[in-house]
Amino acid sequence: MAKAKTKKPSTSSKIREVLTATPDKPVVEIAKEFGVKPGLVYNVKANMKKKAGKPKGKPGRKPGWKAATNGHAPAAAHEALDSAFDFVMKVGGILHAEQLIGKLKAIKEKL
Repeated sequence: MAKAKTKKPSTSSKIREVLTATPDKPVVEIAKEFGVKPGLVYNVKANMKKKAGKPKGKPGRKPGWKAATNGHAPAAAHEALDSAFDFVMKVGGILHAEQLIGKLKAIKEKL
């Protein structure tokens, strides 16, 4: 008859228990206590922090269309720019347009 195997706890699980019980204990002391290299203790500690944090989301881009991401302005912006250009051309240039806009601002402030 074969002997039943007894499952003993792994070194990593023992390290996790010590880290949760005494989180301020130096890593080197924990490594010496279990006869392992400090790198294993650092890895176990890092994995504990990863699992304690928020769960990872799905990889990839978030769904939904964003106007700023495709580099194209909306059609209304193009129409407004065309209207502004037509206005500048009708009044005789940018300087005249600026003067007229200044007068409009002054009228608006008086109202």
